[in-house]
Amino acid sequence: MLLAQRTLTFNAPSEVPATSLLGLIVGLSAGLDLAAGAPTGHSTRCAWIASKIAAQLNLPEHESTDMLYSVLLKDAGVPFTASRIHELFGCDDLVFRKAAMRVNLRSRRQAIAFSLNQASQNRHVGGQPLHTLRLVLHNNMIWTDLAALRADKGAEIVREMGFGDSIAGAVRSLHEHFDGGGWPRKIAGKHIPIASRIALVARNLDLLLHSHGSIRAMDAIESHSGVEYDPDVVHALDAATQDDDFWLSLKAGDLRREVMQGVSDDVMATQERIDLVCGAFGRLVDSKSAFSFGHSARVARLAERIGRQMGLMQQQRRILVRAALLHNIGNLGISNLILEKPGKLTLPEVAAMREHARMTSHILQGITGFEQIAAIAGAHHERPDGQGYPVGLAGEAIPQESKIISVADVFDALTAERPQRAAMCHHEAIALMEKDRGSGFDPDCLDALMTILPDEH
Repeated sequence: MLLAQRTLTFNAPSEVPATSLLGLIVGLSAGLDLAAGAPTGHSTRCAWIASKIAAQLNLPEHESTDMLYSVLLKDAGVPFTASRIHELFGCDDLVFRKAAMRVNLRSRRQAIAFSLNQASQNRHVGGQPLHTLRLVLHNNMIWTDLAALRADKGAEIVREMGFGDSIAGAVRSLHEHFDGGGWPRKIAGKHIPIASRIALVARNLDLLLHSHGSIRAMDAIESHSGVEYDPDVVHALDAATQDDDFWLSLKAGDLRREVMQGVSDDVMATQERIDLVCGAFGRLVDSKSAFSFGHSARVARLAERIGRQMGLMQQQRRILVRAALLHNIGNLGISNLILEKPGKLTLPEVAAMREHARMTSHILQGITGFEQIAAIAGAHHERPDGQGYPVGLAGEAIPQESKIISVADVFDALTAERPQRAAMCHHEAIALMEKDRGSGFDPDCLDALMTILPDEH
């Protein structure tokens, strides 16, 4: 009932809470872990491992700081490939990613076998001979294109957050290999940014630890030194692991505080920078499905107009917009088999889909200064009659801002194309929403929406 307690005590802020830039990225990286199908806390552990490697390499402080951001944002391009994976293989994109972590995609035989195995699990894709032939003949091109999409979009999103070419370039080069056999540009050796070389080792060590344990994980890393990995980085990792505290800390769990303490020049993010990061993450979230393109930005714009119409102060509207931009961050952990299903969802699928609200709340609660945003965004599917989710709040227990986002969210969803139906016109959408006036939607928010529609649309 943590969410219920938060919302019951929610008060309008006199000023927008502050947060550190690193703390913001550390918190939001939990959403990227969901998207990548990685273990909980993966990005934070990778950042901690990378910091230990950087210390052994005596990297200058500014390079170490850039490296931390690069590691935390390394999966920023992952959601952009989800819809493409669903199209190519017809499978659960999250299961696909987890399985791909155990495959040597440098081996053409293994890559083809994995592709066919994934496609065979979907009768619409696996049963098409021409599609199967394409997966075999063009397998290398398919994987290269996926890698390029992930790399380029990841770098693009990082720049949208206000980071420079150093961090964007490192994110783009994550999967390049030391011998030139990586993706997508086949660059090699010292031409690969040092942050990318460190990030790849840190990433794979954390994933291997969860499947093989420390001894086998280190053996696997060392056996690919000079092939996938920079020998200097592997040597630095080996030196760092000689300290028993290295393994104890990794097993301890949450390393967010340790990562934050490792940066002496961490700065408080300006309000404008927080807006940039939230906007970029909103676009990143919407990229996961072809049917949600631009959704969060439209909901944020509409919510701001509704909030203005209802007399919310500027500070409240700023928090409202951020919550609207991030309200669906939990969708990063939902399979595209559900997000893009053309027919009616089954009861288990509905239950899985509803988890996105809880995950949204959990991710945002982990960011200092985002407590109100977490309460608002996490409650955007609650209903005045108490029949909503994830908690079942009712009436005044639901933050006003959540009620505003709910109206904006549903209106945008109804007036956009969806897998199950065509887009409705504005009059049809309003007529449908009116049926739930007072029960599903707050009447004042609904009235404000109808008042601004001539100006908004």
